[in-house]
Amino acid sequence: MKQKYSVIVIGIIMLFPCTFSQDDDTPELGRSFKNRALAAMKHSDPKKRKSAYRTFQHLGKGVVKDYAALLRESQRYHQASMRNTMRVRANPYIELGLVTDTLASERERVMVLIHTDWEKDPGKIRMLENEMKGLNRHHRKVIKLARANSDSIDAKMLSAMSALKEIQWELVSIERLEDHDNTTELPDQDEIGNLVADDIFEVEDWLTRVKLKKEVLDVAKRLDVANQHNANSKWANASQKSFSDHLNEQRAVIGLHPLLLEERLSAAAGDHSSDMKTLGFFAHTSPVNGKKSPADRARIAKFAGRWTGENIFMGSASPTAAYNAWFGSDGHRFVMFTRGGSNVVGVGVVGGHWTMMNGRM
Repeated sequence: MKQKYSVIVIGIIMLFPCTFSQDDDTPELGRSFKNRALAAMKHSDPKKRKSAYRTFQHLGKGVVKDYAALLRESQRYHQASMRNTMRVRANPYIELGLVTDTLASERERVMVLIHTDWEKDPGKIRMLENEMKGLNRHHRKVIKLARANSDSIDAKMLSAMSALKEIQWELVSIERLEDHDNTTELPDQDEIGNLVADDIFEVEDWLTRVKLKKEVLDVAKRLDVANQHNANSKWANASQKSFSDHLNEQRAVIGLHPLLLEERLSAAAGDHSSDMKTLGFFAHTSPVNGKKSPADRARIAKFAGRWTGENIFMGSASPTAAYNAWFGSDGHRFVMFTRGGSNVVGVGVVGGHWTMMNGRM
């Protein structure tokens, strides 16, 4: 003969009726009980999910098999929930991944072209300009997608991931129990999180896209910080700031870090521009005693870092004219789009004479 009991989890108002055998005290779980428990495990409210887990923990070893089956069923439910959330039409993560891949591939291809000596061929320079315009469109789209509001998606994915971590914890506990291991030595929360991320594609996919979004926004923020640094450089004039900001925007498009305007290096550049205008020469080698090389000029200006490259231009006071002239001249373009080593830039303009110096602090 069987008697009916109610399992009450202390502190939680939740009732799961089930039946126990008088012979072995093993509960026999009815379909109604299982349905209620599964509904609780699927719930978005963590309190309801945990009430179900505690109920089964209260029932003991006799329900382990049923418990594991319900956990796996709820696991599939939360995985499907994540999958459906990522599939919504308004999800910027999906297109972000595609456009970012395209941008990375195009950057690699165009970077080779940027660093190729075209011997100032006008046709090749126009080709480079068009390539940069195409990259610019891809870059703007990536930034726009990364800045799109994903709060609703993230909240749903985070909720489902929390549920999956709880379920993984319970399943690991059951495995330890069945293997007669010490259940007090369970993995910590970080280990459980790693297990979920490694084993469940939906979690791994979402976390990968979240990381990608953060990386894109971090790069955009680095450019914003550089632009703000330039804007706050009270010693710099409008031409210096305008040229530096435009250069950094183009470097960001190709995937290079920004260069910060540096006062001492700019003083060295400005001094060389002034000498070229006053003395009527146009060269990297100065006839002025003690200022022969860019390194000499950087040292005299008390630049604390290392000089790494120099461009000179003559003919216009326009920052755009200076940039375009250097972009169309292979060696000068290489200096503007140096891959590494430089992190600061000095810009000196006197009339129509320009000097740009890269440096490393």
